[in-house]
Amino acid sequence: MIALRAAARLGLFVTLFAAALHTVPASATTYTVSNTNDSGNGSLRKAIADANAHIGADTIWLIIGTGEKTINLSSQLPDVTDAVLIDGWVQPGFSSAPLIRIDGGAMAANSTGLRIYAGATTLRGLTFTRFGTAVIVGGGDSISFRGCYFGTTGAAAFGNQTGIRLYAGTNITVGGSGATDGNVISGNTSYGMYIDPAIAGLTLKGNRIGTNAAGTAALGNGSAGVRSFASNVIVGGATAAERNLFSGNGSDGLAIEAGSVGITIRGNYFGLDATGTLDLVNEAGAISADALHRSVLVTMQSEFAAVATTEEWTLAVEAGDTLPVSNLWDSTGHARLPEKHAELHKLMREVRAGIDDDIAATEAHNIQNTLYVGQGVSSL
Repeated sequence: MIALRAAARLGLFVTLFAAALHTVPASATTYTVSNTNDSGNGSLRKAIADANAHIGADTIWLIIGTGEKTINLSSQLPDVTDAVLIDGWVQPGFSSAPLIRIDGGAMAANSTGLRIYAGATTLRGLTFTRFGTAVIVGGGDSISFRGCYFGTTGAAAFGNQTGIRLYAGTNITVGGSGATDGNVISGNTSYGMYIDPAIAGLTLKGNRIGTNAAGTAALGNGSAGVRSFASNVIVGGATAAERNLFSGNGSDGLAIEAGSVGITIRGNYFGLDATGTLDLVNEAGAISADALHRSVLVTMQSEFAAVATTEEWTLAVEAGDTLPVSNLWDSTGHARLPEKHAELHKLMREVRAGIDDDIAATEAHNIQNTLYVGQGVSSL
């Protein structure tokens, strides 16, 4: 009886040990896409399915002959449910612009090209054209888009309705500061990007949104270039390589909606070309540098009223003193006092955080600003 019990325990141990080995993530595997077929061995569809079935982060290389290739889809690709790098930069002949195009022209108007539900996942060096929504992110952490085109081949529009839709996920990066990291999100008939409130942590750097790949001509999205309801968003950065270009769009270049908090916007161009010298205006509105300059000068010379609290005013009246008048700089500082934040926040919400009206002028767009929308503070 004792021997039988010991054997049973040993058998149970072996079974549990084998099960544990079975669930340990396997080492990364590389799958190669070798043809433009919509299904079968060597296809992108098969490679994504195989990577999903293999536990652990994997890589999918697109090496299809040489030069430009198009994969025409008849149905949506499999959802990405396990971490993967889908890499078009390895296509022979690649230098800077994507050579692999994934096209949904044969699919329904409301079709989706690819949905991502797992991180860390990266799409790199791919072009998505003629889908209802090219790529949807529905979940996952550390998802990135690098060097991809959405709605354009770089010079001509082959628009999706929406380029990228971010429903849910954390720490998502669109672009980067590397020479080929920036995405081109242009020519889409509705939004370039649409970002839902559930997104937590988003960085946009080095992208061209509403222009051709060179940033020299408008290739606008039909509505806003980017419309965001998310919080903790970084747009741009301190260097030219991190600058986003929001120009040529049918509505706003960038729309940050009410309720967003922790928004940093720095060093971007709105309504300009890549050099910052030519107008490529977003249709939501523009003001010339001359008009802006005149407005500031007039405001500086205006006779400002005295600004005081009720207590300060009462004391001045009782003492027979004259309150000093304010000026542009003191008035701005007074508006930033903590007790004024709620009022300022309300005003900013009413103008959609002040991002919707683009200023098509080099002088204005060279301003390095950080905007904390949730606190209602604009710091220049």
